[in-house]
Amino acid sequence: MLRSLVGSEMCIRDRMKALLEMSTITPHLLQVNLWSVVHDPGLMELCSQNHIAVQVYNAMNGALGQGAATAAPRAREQLDAAASQVGMPASTVLLGWIAKQGIVSITRTTSMEHLIENSPERVLVAASMLSAAMQDQIRRAVKALMHRNSPHSHPNNP
Repeated sequence: MLRSLVGSEMCIRDRMKALLEMSTITPHLLQVNLWSVVHDPGLMELCSQNHIAVQVYNAMNGALGQGAATAAPRAREQLDAAASQVGMPASTVLLGWIAKQGIVSITRTTSMEHLIENSPERVLVAASMLSAAMQDQIRRAVKALMHRNSPHSHPNNP
């Protein structure tokens, strides 16, 4: 049964529901791309209801990578405006927004500058500075920046 879940055409939320129904031990962690966080709130709700931690990867490349700003320039302006209000880079504010939702992020870098900018301490400071209105502004911006990826072209949603 598990093999059929892994290789199926089901969306991640449906896979997780099926896994929860068949398993005797509840999963403790779901690792997904940021796309799933912004485009599938039902998945986040399912994880919350079942006390499953969510960990995202590819947040920077997905929302801030090549093509994101040109695909949705107004969205990038909104993210940059929020970053300006906080006085931190957009990458730090993005990670702060993710952390504010109780989601863990995995980042990678080869740049010492980026390592410092996106350190856990700075990310938590950024998260603490985000008002509800700013969080909504960032959510809308990230959703638009990642809109260019359809669920069917996304690596987590075959």
